[in-house]
Amino acid sequence: MDDIFEYKDFKATQNTTGDDRGLHITGTIRFRRGKWEGRIERDTRPPIGISPLSPKFRIVVKGGGSTAAIHDVDVAYNEEHHSHVYVEVLFSEVTNEDGSPIDDEPPPRLRVEHPDDPDWPSGR
Repeated sequence: MDDIFEYKDFKATQNTTGDDRGLHITGTIRFRRGKWEGRIERDTRPPIGISPLSPKFRIVVKGGGSTAAIHDVDVAYNEEHHSHVYVEVLFSEVTNEDGSPIDDEPPPRLRVEHPDDPDWPSGR
């Protein structure tokens, strides 16, 4: 398909202490053409991830069309409090709404930033 031009400003954050230990992923998908929608969702199919500290996600897209303009779509994923403090998030694939994979590459893996503890070893 090759409709995704780039992934911009993808970021994963999680606090290591306190009540807000949810995982937050944000970013922008830039499409080459057409009118697209997109979202991030957890990929629960086996294998779930390299480790419990590296959850796996996928990008789900819907749309298309014939407009020639570049089209940006902001996406976000928010998960409530966790007992795990995550190190990184992985993206397994890009799919259509029905779950069928498309040819575009997923975003690269992201290190999870921990804004409440900058010394926490985020996989570095």
